[in-house]
Amino acid sequence: GRPRSAAAAVQLTREQARAMQEELVAAYTKAEFQRALHAAWREAGDHPQGKAKARQRVCLEVQGPIVAKYGFDASMEGVMFSLMAFSAPDILADEDIQRTNAHMLLLVNPDEQARRRRWGRVRVRGPGGDGAAPALAEISADLAEDVRSLKGQLEGPLGAPWHCQRLWLGERELQDHWTLGAFCPEGGAADLGFAARRPEVAAWLARVAAAPGTRDGARCLDEAPPGLLADAELVLPLVSLSRWALAYAAPELRAEREVVEAALRTSGAALEHASEGMRAERELVLLAVAGERGDAWALQFAAPDLRADRDVVRQAVLKDGWALQFASDAVRSDREIVLLAAKREGWILSSVPSELQADREVVLTAVRQNWEVLECVVPELRADREVVVAAVRQDGWALEFAAPPVRSDREVVLMAVTDVGEALRFAAPELQADREVAMAAVLADGLAIALVPAHVHDLELVVTAVGKDLRALQYVEERFRQAALEALGLASGRAPPPLLPGAAAGPRPVRGGAPDPAALARHFLALGLDQGATVSQVRKRYRALALEHHPDKHPEDPERAKRTFQGINGAYQAIREALGF
Repeated sequence: GRPRSAAAAVQLTREQARAMQEELVAAYTKAEFQRALHAAWREAGDHPQGKAKARQRVCLEVQGPIVAKYGFDASMEGVMFSLMAFSAPDILADEDIQRTNAHMLLLVNPDEQARRRRWGRVRVRGPGGDGAAPALAEISADLAEDVRSLKGQLEGPLGAPWHCQRLWLGERELQDHWTLGAFCPEGGAADLGFAARRPEVAAWLARVAAAPGTRDGARCLDEAPPGLLADAELVLPLVSLSRWALAYAAPELRAEREVVEAALRTSGAALEHASEGMRAERELVLLAVAGERGDAWALQFAAPDLRADRDVVRQAVLKDGWALQFASDAVRSDREIVLLAAKREGWILSSVPSELQADREVVLTAVRQNWEVLECVVPELRADREVVVAAVRQDGWALEFAAPPVRSDREVVLMAVTDVGEALRFAAPELQADREVAMAAVLADGLAIALVPAHVHDLELVVTAVGKDLRALQYVEERFRQAALEALGLASGRAPPPLLPGAAAGPRPVRGGAPDPAALARHFLALGLDQGATVSQVRKRYRALALEHHPDKHPEDPERAKRTFQGINGAYQAIREALGF
């Protein structure tokens, strides 16, 4: 982590404070976070200290990665210093920031949420909700919940799956995203009408809902009668089941605001299938890129004038920095927007204009988010000590991309090899021969002794290396081997392991020993690469595939996406381990 004094010195601008709050609120309002928080709260019982510790533990999982983007450690201490940064006078004077702070305190306090919860009763009758008709169901409802949640609670009493229910308040059909508090009075009751969907509509809904994945469910609509796909009664619940369903809807429904909005509340990516006119609706585009189930990459489907709208792009990059690649040239040249994007995705640096790629603050922000970005940084900034240190603190391998003057910086090299012993291969020759540096490297990885010049070897260094990894014995001179084994109590007639091919000549060519050629070939094939691909090509291919198949990009079938993503990651890590990068 960063030194305490450095972490304490981090300051936030009001813009940064608001951006951090937006990220935290988005994380706190997710259902999985609230479930974890409430479960931990219940386990703590009535003990205030237990509750406080439970909250710290659950919150840190989401707070850590967020505060780290703004220069704080991803630790409890880092969170504490981030809170201190909010005490700056200009931030304390900002009423919007203070209101959001109060809202965040509510989101992480289940007791206060329970005190503020509002309840009402919902009675469901036959069509029209006529008060004279007998009630089919009557339940207590949390007025903060939405209609979709209410339908789930009514499945048993009504004997109908949620997607086959139609609920009415007078002449208005209730939409799934409406909150109950909008029509049910606190402490009072609302009389709703209920009608099951038509048999042919219910049959298609059941077929889509029964499919193993939402995309597979939508595909079965290829067989649906065209007239049915022009029927809003079918299409509206369909787009709540699968965002892909909008692609099968009749053109007139893809131009219907209510239908498109329902699809976007399922997934912002549905914007791809909306009509041209709907893609030009600012409110709908904001819902697509920044809504609760928004997808920042949906920006690519927005009308050109909205991709040039600074506020729309800002909301998208706050969700995913990669969205900047879909913005207009003018917005991609906006330094403030680029900084926001780089805090969330460092690799966006490769997609911004050259003058911003040479902007020190932009580069430093990007490298702090992802050390590997150092690979594509302009040469003069790879010679900037602070930029390189920001990368090396995350991973010692970053030394590979540093300019020669920084590879000769003893303090930077020590930092790198203490983390990753093999980073010694990127150090200047005089530092590879520095005994303190060599000792730090072998303490991190015994096999790093292969990178230490032979004239630097001594018994203490050799014993340290062999103690960390017995294979290191293959890279030291014969005169040290027996003494090292004796010092480690391993000399009881046991022969040292045979040398690997090329071991006597210097550094081992493969990290961790020779890989299985057939397995390595399969890993390259999994990434769609030839075995002759360079390290840079492997990294770039991995990034592209990881972005394409990340589970967050596939809400329609996250389990399948997760399996694909894990396969890609496994192949990449195996290649990285085998080739030593």
